[in-house]
Amino acid sequence: MNFEKTKVKIIFFILFCLGLLGVAKSSWAGTFHIDYATGDDARSALQAQNKNTPWATAPGMLTKGGVTRGAYVHTAGDQFIFRGGVTWPASTLPLTISASGISGHVDSYTVDQTWYSGDSWSKPILDAEGALGNSANIIITYNRSYILINGLQIQNIGNAGPGKDGSGTAIAFLGGSHIEISNCSIYPNSIEAFGYSTNNTNTSDISFHNNNIAKAGRFVIYGDTGYVVDDVRVYNNRIAGMADCYSGGYHTDGLMIGNPLGAECSSTKKPTVTNVRFYGNYFYGDWHQGATAQYYSNGCVGNTYIYNNVFSFEDSAGSAGMIFVRLGYYDSGIAAIYNNTLSSDAHPEKDVGANIGIASAYPQGDVVYTIEGNLFSGVAIDIALDTGFSSATIDYNLHNPTSVGGYGDVLWIGSTQYNTLSACRAAGYELQGKTGDPKFAAIPNGITGSGNFRLHPDSPAKDALPTIAAPTQFFTTDILGVSRPQGSAWDIGAYEYVPGGDTTPPAAPTGLAVN
Repeated sequence: MNFEKTKVKIIFFILFCLGLLGVAKSSWAGTFHIDYATGDDARSALQAQNKNTPWATAPGMLTKGGVTRGAYVHTAGDQFIFRGGVTWPASTLPLTISASGISGHVDSYTVDQTWYSGDSWSKPILDAEGALGNSANIIITYNRSYILINGLQIQNIGNAGPGKDGSGTAIAFLGGSHIEISNCSIYPNSIEAFGYSTNNTNTSDISFHNNNIAKAGRFVIYGDTGYVVDDVRVYNNRIAGMADCYSGGYHTDGLMIGNPLGAECSSTKKPTVTNVRFYGNYFYGDWHQGATAQYYSNGCVGNTYIYNNVFSFEDSAGSAGMIFVRLGYYDSGIAAIYNNTLSSDAHPEKDVGANIGIASAYPQGDVVYTIEGNLFSGVAIDIALDTGFSSATIDYNLHNPTSVGGYGDVLWIGSTQYNTLSACRAAGYELQGKTGDPKFAAIPNGITGSGNFRLHPDSPAKDALPTIAAPTQFFTTDILGVSRPQGSAWDIGAYEYVPGGDTTPPAAPTGLAVN
């Protein structure tokens, strides 16, 4: 018996030591410094852990001058610090990420704002210079997980001109879980800023936040038919329209999400993206290049929360009848849309301004819509839902529809049109809804950045939400992080009014009807 006890103790001790060895191994992760200007890829991995002796490029990039990089062995949790104010040219790209981190030890491609070239901090730049060819990528990885891309500027994957097609994706993740893209400036000058797909495997935990996107036709999160990406969070991003950048005729949008193949979604009707939270995002600028929607479900999305976003455009030429929020074919489960501001005031005209604020197409029979606390201004049809859903709660919204083009409708359900609040109420909708000029701080005048969708103090949106079904476990602040409420109740729209702001009422937009 004593021998058996001793044997058990020995086995336990060996397992304990192996466990310690595993912990020790994870603690061996290195912090490697990358500086194209002063770095030398021939240096050892140990040298590259010192800011004074950096590598020129990170593992996975083409080396500077074609030299052989010093020996490097990956350990989960490795960090690659790109020096601020430095540019990596097309000759070093793409960055192909070939290893994964593990839980608690994320591989990071990031920055240290105390380490930069020049007089002040600026982002490190990966510049493809339009030289990598069609359908190329600047950063790409296949089925790798626990990855962070943070603080980089990633630009010019596009290839406009003869023989070029406007394709290219700045950051492409094909598969992988626990992915975070944050605080980046993404200016691809092509169709796609970020592309993610499940790549024929189930995945989860995709976070895309605090990024600036411009010169891009869209960013994409897809689940392939038969597979699911779960727990998607897209938040606090600023997304400008593509303006006159070359898209090659591709379908342009803001976020495209769901199943990449609408026909397969229609065939299977099974979710390929589930549990989506889309909040704090700000769409602005010039969207005239045939954009379809700023949030565009391509179908088969299950459980969606959209809140505290600004959906707008600022170009005076109009945006080809776009939809601000388009829920897709056979979306299912919860579809909850709270406290968004949707403004087509830059060009309130049917088929030129925003056709529809919130639209749905062929919902699954289990869909439960909740659309509350949203502010619509200058939109031809504020809400248009296909029938076939389980239930719809539509209330506490502020409507300022446009009559230009012969519409000016508050709500459509199927083919039934409700162009006044009284008609909505007779059908059981908008019992506490309002109409009126929202009195924005500044109405867009055709110049990018000219809009200001904060509220004037006598806005009818102010203190207009005495009760709301919003999931307070998700949000109790506005798009800027201001606590709700600031007055007696929540305000309608993305912004909570803060006393002491601009007190001069803006001019009313032209062509708007108050019902």
